[in-house]
Amino acid sequence: MKRRVVTYIRVSTTEQAEHGYSMETQRQLLTDYARGHDLQVVRTFKETHSAHKPGRPEFQAMLSFLRKHTDVGGVLVYKLDRLSRNMSDYSTLEEMEGIEIISVTEALPAGASGRFVASIHAAVSRLYSDRSEEHTSELQSH
Repeated sequence: MKRRVVTYIRVSTTEQAEHGYSMETQRQLLTDYARGHDLQVVRTFKETHSAHKPGRPEFQAMLSFLRKHTDVGGVLVYKLDRLSRNMSDYSTLEEMEGIEIISVTEALPAGASGRFVASIHAAVSRLYSDRSEEHTSELQSH
């Protein structure tokens, strides 16, 4: 029996939407990955908001869906930074019982080691986002 997962796709800039991480590119890679790894995609969540701050509508909808559908065992993402750039959202999802975060482009070990490595990725994404915000603020103040 195939393991049931949701996919989460996010772009936050026009450049991402048109090049590289476009929603269609992410959707196709996630679909191919699921097909090749015996995963059944039961729902796709598409977000167009920055992941820097908590409270994104589709992310919240995904959390609600996962709480109601305990037969779903994972969230499939193109890259961990597509999932979150803030520790609050990442921690909420990571602490959900029975949910595995699966990155198509980042090989994560199983178990506690994988959760640790994913947490480091999440922290680095947060740092990148914070530094980008600082840089933008500095440019605007000059």
